[in-house]
Amino acid sequence: MASRGNTQTETAKPEPGFVPVIFGLSKVGLTFILYAPIPVIGIFPYLITRWVAQPPFFGIEALRYIGLALLPIGLTVHVGGLLQLARGGANPIPPVYSIVKDGLFAWTRNPMYIGALTTVLGEALFFGSRGLLYYIVAVLAVAHTFEVTYDEPELRKKFGKEYEDYCASVNRWLPRPPRRR
Repeated sequence: MASRGNTQTETAKPEPGFVPVIFGLSKVGLTFILYAPIPVIGIFPYLITRWVAQPPFFGIEALRYIGLALLPIGLTVHVGGLLQLARGGANPIPPVYSIVKDGLFAWTRNPMYIGALTTVLGEALFFGSRGLLYYIVAVLAVAHTFEVTYDEPELRKKFGKEYEDYCASVNRWLPRPPRRR
């Protein structure tokens, strides 16, 4: 595949030393991306399931294996999104200095949410937990509300037409192959 050039947009960053940075992320951003997923994909699913398996959905044991396969896929997508943000110098929380538009972010605007929810879906299938399915719906509702009412409007204000063009070419939730330019 041919290189598409730099697909990351940057705005003026503060003076060096103004924001403590580790691996391209502020300490607050790094803390957020390392610790926010722990309750979402670990603590709350544990509290719902106690890691005790229920009968498989519809009595289909193969769904447990599908769930088991989804765990590393979801974690890989989630961590891949985090690492890509770090390499791109973007923060997942304000202040945001750049838009990352390549890699996983060329497939979906929210790969970290997709990865986390895929992981929880894997847990739900593996444990046969209806409670985790309801939890996925609740997490998706909260994430969607946050994206639509806060995150996207802020990015539109900051990056304007460029962010609009990105939104027009990349889905918010359902991943799809990147369009050729």
